[in-house]
Amino acid sequence: MAAPAINYGQAIHSQPIPSDAVWDVGTQVGELTYVGGTKIEGGKPLFGGVSALRLDAAAKELIALTDRGRFYRMALSENDAGILSGISVTEEGAFEGGLEPEALTRNPFGSGWIVGFEDGCGAYDCSQIHRYPSIKAGSGDLKTDQMRPYEGLAGRKFTNNRGLETLASLPADQDSPAMLIMCGERQPQAGLPNCEVESSGGSQGFSVAPPANMHIASDGVPTDADTDSAGHLYVLFRGFSNDSSPKNGSAIVRLNMRADDFANTAETIAMWGDTAALPSDNFEGLAIREEEGRTFLYVISDDNFDYWGPQDTLLLKFEITG
Repeated sequence: MAAPAINYGQAIHSQPIPSDAVWDVGTQVGELTYVGGTKIEGGKPLFGGVSALRLDAAAKELIALTDRGRFYRMALSENDAGILSGISVTEEGAFEGGLEPEALTRNPFGSGWIVGFEDGCGAYDCSQIHRYPSIKAGSGDLKTDQMRPYEGLAGRKFTNNRGLETLASLPADQDSPAMLIMCGERQPQAGLPNCEVESSGGSQGFSVAPPANMHIASDGVPTDADTDSAGHLYVLFRGFSNDSSPKNGSAIVRLNMRADDFANTAETIAMWGDTAALPSDNFEGLAIREEEGRTFLYVISDDNFDYWGPQDTLLLKFEITG
């Protein structure tokens, strides 16, 4: 089927998700407490295919990257109690070259942002990491000022659309160097970890596995990750199947990256899927927000269930209370 013409720049609308469609505000989901959500209308021609999410704390906006090579800045509509009910898009734009962005994080070694692309050097046989001074709309497409290929963990090339999928970062503190953390879209294999951390001391591969009781454990892979100021890494896993009817499972695994044995600190803090009240959807973006001593976590969905159609995007907010 031919792709429809895409008319970017149209108004993007959102509305609160009814509590009976997801959870009641205040519901515990593992160690998370649900704090509202919004349904962003449209689908890919307008807004959709989100593959990464990050908070720009200074601007008080979320940045979403989509697999159409675009970015969106979103202001949040939240009441005095912090309950999320909607978003408004403040800026949107594209990346030069039409590459497919999959991951976004702050540059832990300097200024600007780091974006991971799943293509650009062959048919998914390697990924690229680019630095951008800013992720903001300007006079044209965003241009990188640094680029390097990323050919895979432990010298093994990525294959079959299993390339670089997540980026996260930690600034240096008095006890630890700055870190850039990367995960591929795959489960760990014998002798081949699915994540890697780079610092001034070099690079180290490590494995993060999905929980064994995830709803679709056979395809539980990292899709995004972010960190908090205490040095915890939150990895979003999703298992996705579209064989006969769309279904998925989602899980969030937390590690303490400041610990000497960080790879052995993994713990599952939340998990949901088709058996929960949440409508089936494929969550691929995660962002952490810290405010007044509280830590919040946002997740956002992709649109794999209806690639060209009007599938809505779900943005959910939780407080980490466990």
